[in-house]
Amino acid sequence: MIQLTRLDGKAIFLNTANIQWIETLPDTTITILSGARIIVREKIEDILNKMDERIKYENSLNLKEKEESLLDRHEIYSQMAENI
Repeated sequence: MIQLTRLDGKAIFLNTANIQWIETLPDTTITILSGARIIVREKIEDILNKMDERIKYENSLNLKEKEESLLDRHEIYSQMAENI
């Protein structure tokens, strides 16, 4: 999720997977998959940067999780070898 600001100043959190498209009409308007529209203060470029940062963060979590899984497997295999 990314944090955005409605025109009235209230913060909202938007799941980026639900974004269908973003356009400037002249305010930045986000259309989500349900067809609902959300008008926000942020510029399109700022939203795209937030989305990129979120993707990088999620990818780093996935990589860390995979590395930990490999370490766990290595530990299990090492213990099995010791017991043989």
